[in-house]
This record gives sequence, structure tokens and C-alpha cells, in this order.
Amino acid sequence: MSHETELKIKNYEPYFNRFMLELRIRNYSNRTLENYGRAISLFHEKIHFDPKEMPIEKIKNYIDAVLPNYAGTTHNLHVAALKTYFILIHGRPKIAGALPRTREDQYLPWILSKQEIERIIDSEKNISHKAVLMCAYGCGMRLSEIKYLTVGQVNFDESLIYPFGKGSKQRQVMMPKALIPYMQRLCVYKKIDEPVFISEQTNTFCSTRTIQRDFENACKRVGIQRRGGIHSLRHSFATHLLDAGASLREIQVLLGHASSKTTERYTWVSKQLIQGTVSPLDKLQLAVG
Repeated sequence: MSHETELKIKNYEPYFNRFMLELRIRNYSNRTLENYGRAISLFHEKIHFDPKEMPIEKIKNYIDAVLPNYAGTTHNLHVAALKTYFILIHGRPKIAGALPRTREDQYLPWILSKQEIERIIDSEKNISHKAVLMCAYGCGMRLSEIKYLTVGQVNFDESLIYPFGKGSKQRQVMMPKALIPYMQRLCVYKKIDEPVFISEQTNTFCSTRTIQRDFENACKRVGIQRRGGIHSLRHSFATHLLDAGASLREIQVLLGHASSKTTERYTWVSKQLIQGTVSPLDKLQLAVG
């Protein structure tokens, strides 16, 4: 191990450990702990200054050199982590105002057809993997909500699931009849605080990468060209509900969106909504030919 590496570990590890402690005692969600921890680990890996004394210009140089490689959403997540880190650990609130967010590109979400989703789910023979896919599409659950789902959050009497969404806010979603027998087999003989979906390697919660990989493999099995991760099943859930006549307010509640503006983007990708709208051009009495 080089002297430089030894100095990095000696200098930065206590900062990192304190940061994670501060996040935990403030009850930040597991997803935020992972994301912020990853962002600050990368920052420590790249910088060569003590963060307590680091000039704002150096922090901006880091953002300019490293973060443009990421999509806008991930870029802003790293910036948010840096702001929180410098405020909580180094007592430098001025940095928060000096680090602006970047513009996020607005891409249309990838929507799968009902037939494609049938093929994807039917192709999965592993009970746990199949139930994960069914939770994403049948309940509209986020990957993090599925990943950290515990037995105590599953209510078979009411056919409801109570996942913890963004900001550790608990919400309720329906549990489709087709999903119930799989959930019963996964929850039986487990304590209420145990994960529904257990990693065979760690005997605890499944990793994000494992869930994404299982979805990717299912897409490959049925010959579907993947253009997005398992979150596309949640997008498809919302779009298919909209096509079936559900209101935006109903979909907002089911998805756990704090703002209706987030839900409104599904009107951009609803083919049924677009195809069912008559263009004003077709109402003109134009001569043919």
C-alpha cells in the first residue's frame, strides 16, 4: 500500500464514518444512505485536499471534471450529497449555495406492452425473482421499496403492501390476486422484520444490482431489447392504468408521488390517449387529392 493511499484512508475514513452516522441518526432512508455514501466515497477517491480546508473552486473543479460523465439526475444526487456532507461534517453551509444543480434531460420513460410483460414474467421460474417482477408491475413499487420490503409490511388480510418510499414515507399499494400465493410462500416461517426477498449470498436484503440483473436476464430470455431497468415496469404500470381510465390523481396516490407534475409525464407516453385524440386538421373540410 502506497504512502499516499495510507494518508487517504487515514484522513478521509473518519469523515466518511461520521457522515454515515449523521445520516443514520437523522433517519435518512437506506436508499439515500447508499447513494450518498457512494457519492462521498467517489469524492474522497478523487480529491487531494482536506475537505475542511478545501476551497470552493476546487469542489467546483471536481464537479466539472467528474460529474458530467453522469446523467443529470445522478449528477444532482452527487451534488446534493456534497452539500449535505460539507454542512454536517465540515460546518460549511455557504458551499450549499455555491453548488448549483444541473439541468436534467427529460426523456420519455420506456413503456412495455402488456404482451411483453406477460412474456417477461412467465419466463421467470424462480419464485422470488417472479414476485419481484410482479411487485414492480402489479403494484407499481420502486426498486428500493421492493428491495427493503419486510414481512411485516405485507398484509394478507387486506391484500395490501405497505412499502417505505422516498423520504422514508410509508404508503400503501394493492396486492394483486396473482401475486398473493408467491408472497405467501416467500413470507412463511419468517419474522416480521425479515426481508421478503433474501439474497442467497448474504442472507439479507437483495442488492440493487441483483434485482436489475434478474430483470435484464428475463428480457434477454424472451428476446426483448432492454432500453431501461426494472423501473420500466413501474412506468408501464402507471401508463396502463391511465390507458384503462384511471385518473391522474389515482395514479399519483398509487405511485406515491408527492407532486402531480411527476405523474403528469405519463400523459406524454400514453399511446391510447394520443391516438384517441382527434386532430383539428381532421375536422376541416379539405378537398381530397
